[in-house]
Amino acid sequence: MKTMLRTLRTLCLTVILLTACQSQPPAAPMAWPPLPTPVAPTATTVPPTSVPATATSAPPTATSVPPKPTPQINEVQVMRLEDLAGTWKATSMDKTFFTDYRVDGTAPKRWEDGTPMGMSKVSFKDGLLVIEDAPGGVCPEGFNGTYKVFLTKTADGKPLHLRFETVSDQCYQREVSLRMDGKDWVEP
Repeated sequence: MKTMLRTLRTLCLTVILLTACQSQPPAAPMAWPPLPTPVAPTATTVPPTSVPATATSAPPTATSVPPKPTPQINEVQVMRLEDLAGTWKATSMDKTFFTDYRVDGTAPKRWEDGTPMGMSKVSFKDGLLVIEDAPGGVCPEGFNGTYKVFLTKTADGKPLHLRFETVSDQCYQREVSLRMDGKDWVEP
């Protein structure tokens, strides 16, 4: 009986040791996979088959039409009023407004119903947009803002979005309205 108990204990210890030895090491911390690199779609053609049609070949199937390539989108930094000029629409907190950037350096703003919001003077200095609100505007007098402005357009030159990066601005309301909480401005 003692021999049997000893054998049973030895067997249990062996099983425990083998189980512990076969356990896997703790998993390494999970890392995010790299983002896929965008690949521009290309037009492809299907070459004609070189196999002659015979009684034993499968019937012909419809050839799928290759997808139309999506237009290439380019973002460039705006350095001149002429490149910024136009009417741009933005929506913030469910309210839509428009800003008309003009080559004469004025930028009137209005609500969707046409009610004026204010006027700004705009100019470019060293590749940066300088904004000064007119007296009585949202920002106190002398609180000028300086921004990098980026224009996104399609390969055929059609403007799509404006994006503003703050360089400096003491007027929080203007900064929020230009940055749109990270959203781009869209051409109407």
